[in-house]
Amino acid sequence: ESDEEESNVNDGATTSFGKSSFKLPRKGDGVDVTKPHCKKAKLIRLERRLSKLKQSTKIEAPYQKPSNEKSLEEFINESIGANYPNQLELKLVRCSPQSEEFTETFDVSHSLYQKYQATVHNDSPSKCSKEQFKRFLVHSPLRAEERKVEGHDTPILYGSFHQQYWLNGKLIAVGVIDILPKCVSSVYFYYDPDYSHLSPGTYSSLREIEMVRKFSRIDPELQYYYMGYYIHSCPKMRYKSKF
Repeated sequence: ESDEEESNVNDGATTSFGKSSFKLPRKGDGVDVTKPHCKKAKLIRLERRLSKLKQSTKIEAPYQKPSNEKSLEEFINESIGANYPNQLELKLVRCSPQSEEFTETFDVSHSLYQKYQATVHNDSPSKCSKEQFKRFLVHSPLRAEERKVEGHDTPILYGSFHQQYWLNGKLIAVGVIDILPKCVSSVYFYYDPDYSHLSPGTYSSLREIEMVRKFSRIDPELQYYYMGYYIHSCPKMRYKSKF
């Protein structure tokens, strides 16, 4: 009986240890799980300071300078405006089988090829005959096909082509390319050496990249551009390293 009375007395009693004291919980009472854990006063003061600092400080997003970078298409369109004194025109003509337009321009294209090979590669005229030109850059095993994609008026032409660059009515460069279902492959490029200061090789690559981008908007699978072999020790191929 005395033990039971002692237990009842201690429930809820205040016990002192030196200068500190605490209240014993009643029997059956414990931590209230519905209430947050007690925080130390130091942590509470820190949270208050951070809250006041956050309210008094206006946090702004870092300033971003607007981009003035132009797209490839914008650069090209600006360079071929009708108001320029020099007019550049590109013609894509099928070389295998030979289209009517290719046949009509064959002689002038072959003459340009001869001039390029003699000046740039030191080839003799015998190495640049019409038959050699046909074997090298005209005949192709690729089949000529045309594909129309639903929702687009412009069809995609597959096969082997010569992309001709005409400046003020004069043929100054030709890019020999293959248009395949998934890529445009650059086979060869020849140009008039008198215009070498214009970096025609670099410009033709940009135009062929533009072609791929245009085709990919019609058919997303046609999205790659293949520039052919790259030999770093060959100065004539150095321009490819820019891409």
